[in-house]
Amino acid sequence: MESYVKIPRRIPVTADYPLSAKEVKLAALVDTYLEKPDKLAYPKMDSYDLTLMFKRAISSSPFALAKLLDSALSRVQDPELTEMMNLASEIDPKRTGKGQALLKALKATFAELKKKGANRKVIIFSESLATIGFLHLLLEDTYKVLAFDGSRSSDYSVIKKFENEAEILITTDVAAEGFNLAFCSFVVNFDLPYNVLTLEQRIMRCHRQGQQNDVVVLNFLNKQNFADVR
Repeated sequence: MESYVKIPRRIPVTADYPLSAKEVKLAALVDTYLEKPDKLAYPKMDSYDLTLMFKRAISSSPFALAKLLDSALSRVQDPELTEMMNLASEIDPKRTGKGQALLKALKATFAELKKKGANRKVIIFSESLATIGFLHLLLEDTYKVLAFDGSRSSDYSVIKKFENEAEILITTDVAAEGFNLAFCSFVVNFDLPYNVLTLEQRIMRCHRQGQQNDVVVLNFLNKQNFADVR
């Protein structure tokens, strides 16, 4: 097909990252809680499913875990959950391992895009609305950032604003279907979905006919997190 249609390359990059001291402490608290035989906030939940839910949340961001814990604490008061939520809530996005890794990757990749004449644009996908807030706090002081969570399902003006005004679009998978983002050649999977089709749909927003540049796909993967490596 390359003889008839210009098909830019897809360049996948996997980024592992170390946790900060507070994140290590938070992860240890989560592990201790999950090892308890009885969990009042989740009396009927399967141990595997509960572990996966907690690990996915903490992998996404401390904010995502805090939101999960807040929901549990609305049902039952538990000092262990309260301790975890307080610690998760106080962690500065800019002092997280994943946050620092993203800032470093954005700086390096934007420099490469400039060399190649590509637009200074990136779309960042997360599975958590709380993590969208986390990312906004992380990036807003340095970049022109927009967020799209699908709450206004018929308002797609944010896509046009992304093309004309902003450098970064943070979104959930509501933007993984139906949008033509061929003007953007940098995709970040801040959270990796388990459905491979969803991952492909995300990338195809940018890696599609009309794309003039190679598409960089940055995938974050914490090799110490069960939910990521499973």
